[in-house]
Amino acid sequence: MQIGDCWFDIPARQLFGQKDGQVLCLSDDEFNVLELLVNQQDKVVSRQALLAVLEEHANPELELVDIIHTLKTSLGDKYESLIETVADQGFMLHTRLKRSRSSLTDSPYQTMSVVLYSLLTAAILLMVFWLYSEVDTPRNIEGYYTHEVTLQGGALLPVNVYPVPRIAGRKDREKQVDYFIQQLRQCTQVPWEQVSASFSVDDNMLNLLLFKRENGVPEYENIKVYQKDVNISFIDPAWLEKAGVCER
Repeated sequence: MQIGDCWFDIPARQLFGQKDGQVLCLSDDEFNVLELLVNQQDKVVSRQALLAVLEEHANPELELVDIIHTLKTSLGDKYESLIETVADQGFMLHTRLKRSRSSLTDSPYQTMSVVLYSLLTAAILLMVFWLYSEVDTPRNIEGYYTHEVTLQGGALLPVNVYPVPRIAGRKDREKQVDYFIQQLRQCTQVPWEQVSASFSVDDNMLNLLLFKRENGVPEYENIKVYQKDVNISFIDPAWLEKAGVCER
């Protein structure tokens, strides 16, 4: 079956690049995910349905993110948008390229464009201005932390932790933040200038925002981990390295 410039050879369980000649021999999980997307082309396939075809993993959500990233990379820059991430739902394989595409939601590891970064920064500044105008003592806003984390290589890494909602379990979240920082300290180096972490209000998502400047141009990567009552005990230096957060 044709997918962009690639041929999905179902009997051989391979994805063949017809222009560059590269062949991706699919693992069982990669084949099962791609086959399910192919069978439901132009329809949203839920995360639950995709997770159901995976073998047993310590963190199936992270495994699914890695598989989608591998498949999109194999399709190449021109056709990677054929696989679309549908927020809070799942993924969709399109039969043809869309006229416009989002540089933020196409991939869990997608680099944010400069224009989008500028708009996001402007929105944050407006929100901060509103907070300062409404709150008498903004420095006492509870839940905001900035840590200077010393890495194994000796470098200092600023880690921002955004406000934790005042709900039951708040202390547990602080413990998880402390755990996350302990794992970062085991990294030899981090190829980012800043790391920010926050939990969703419903406690079903951990969001990591990575920032650096490359030749004066700001770059962001946004890593989202979805899991019911998310527990970050699975995060360790090996996971951080695999996700591109740190280098050992």
